[in-house]
Amino acid sequence: MEKDDFIQISSSEIINLNFLANLSASPSGVYQVNFTTGKHSYISRRFMTKLRKELLK
Repeated sequence: MEKDDFIQISSSEIINLNFLANLSASPSGVYQVNFTTGKHSYISRRFMTKLRKELLK
C-alpha cells in the first residue's frame, strides 16, 4: 500500500482509494462513497474538493 492510496473524507474517516467503487450525489449536496466491499460512507463537502483533485490526477 502506498501513502497516495489513502485520502481523508471527513474529520474522522480516511479511506483506501483502491476500494472506491463510485460516488453518488444527492440533491441536498451530500455525497455517498460506495466501496467495492458493498459498504458505504459519506463525504463532507469540505473534503470533496480534495477527493475530486485526487481522482483527476
